[in-house]
Amino acid sequence: MNLFTMKKLISTCLLFVFFANITKAQFVEIPDPNFRLNLKLKYPNCFNTSDMMDTTCSEIVNEISN
Repeated sequence: MNLFTMKKLISTCLLFVFFANITKAQFVEIPDPNFRLNLKLKYPNCFNTSDMMDTTCSEIVNEISN
């Protein structure tokens, strides 16, 4: 394997790790139905179709008041 091929392989691997890390989301279930409803009303884009909240959602992460 020559040096150019090795650099290309390393670059590809690093890009894959970088993009995999960016697209990673952490979904959690909110068991209390009233609390979940209030959160969904305030942050509708932070919930998926299974009613699980994305903890990496920018609306929630950047919230500075309640």
